[in-house]
Amino acid sequence: MTGIRHEGVRAVAHQAAKGDFARPPGRGSLRDAALIAVASDALLGVSEIAALGVADIAWNSSTILVRRSKTDREGEVLYLGEPTLKRVRE
Repeated sequence: MTGIRHEGVRAVAHQAAKGDFARPPGRGSLRDAALIAVASDALLGVSEIAALGVADIAWNSSTILVRRSKTDREGEVLYLGEPTLKRVRE
């Protein structure tokens, strides 16, 4: 079994941003795309993504603070790529 490759993540995020038949493109679609991209860049799980806030993003250093995770109770600063930051800004 292999994981999803970066190209696959980009395709899923792009599709999420476009919306679907049940929900046209809008704020929710852009949010979903941004969350997919952040999870991929930082290798985060669902609980870590759910705990993130906008204040956890350091725009000047392109990083995000993950306050705690299953394996790291101290917190960790992780890098986000420019395409991901662009999705989050949108």
